[in-house]
Amino acid sequence: MEFVNHGNCTIPYGALWITRENDTEVTLKRCCHLAPFKTLSFEEFSKIDDIIDYTKTFKYPSPEELRKQMTMDRCTTCYFPPDKIKQVVVSLSHACNIHCHDCFFDGHHTDTKQIKDLFFKTLYSVKGHQLYQLQLTDQGEPFFYYNEVVKFLRSLTLNDTETMRFFTNMTLLNKNRILELKKISEQTGIKYMFVASIDGITKESFEGTRCGANWEQVMENFDNLISIFDKKDICVCCTIREASIKDLPNIKPFFNSKGVEVNIYYDMLDENCKKAFYNYRG
Repeated sequence: MEFVNHGNCTIPYGALWITRENDTEVTLKRCCHLAPFKTLSFEEFSKIDDIIDYTKTFKYPSPEELRKQMTMDRCTTCYFPPDKIKQVVVSLSHACNIHCHDCFFDGHHTDTKQIKDLFFKTLYSVKGHQLYQLQLTDQGEPFFYYNEVVKFLRSLTLNDTETMRFFTNMTLLNKNRILELKKISEQTGIKYMFVASIDGITKESFEGTRCGANWEQVMENFDNLISIFDKKDICVCCTIREASIKDLPNIKPFFNSKGVEVNIYYDMLDENCKKAFYNYRG
């Protein structure tokens, strides 16, 4: 049985989410809002040679049972059948070079060698499955391991994936690196898409949230990114914190003037941010 109405889902392709919520286990989900269908120890996960084949042949609950696990109303019309994997999201690494205010990982931004090795083993293991998209998501900074990531990107072909999507804080890129990524994208024929996490539109508000990041450097990198890559393949994720509440009315005009889309969120643990967000949205 397959439900074909995906409603407002932002991922209208069969998806596999490979995530790490703690330092001992890997969780596998078919949607970011579904409960994991399997939780594995690092040792168990590392023994799986082909995680996509494993996911395809897994004995899933019925669609009715899956619906009971869904936590958001918009998901109630959406079910990804087990034999359809077109997008893979890898969120095993939490490694990051900055320490943002109210980060989910509470300053734990280093990986053990075991986790780093598992992260790259997983990336290489999903090759050969003709994916629509492989995504390095926002639990860490994907360019923290820039040289290793570039080596992996060079190894990709269209038999592996059509697109790569990166969530990045923009601090570890520079013009030369962006040009290098563009060249690799052109050589492999794989489209690169970027979600730039930029929380604020002034030096004061941005650096008050993105602790350790430099506003001028990030904006220089961002301007280089939108001048080198296609703007339609770039968007901004801006999360409102206490330091940036006052930016709210000007965030969309600021990024729209640069020709890129911006998605605005708020700190869910801060009632002032929540109130300001919904007052702004009317």
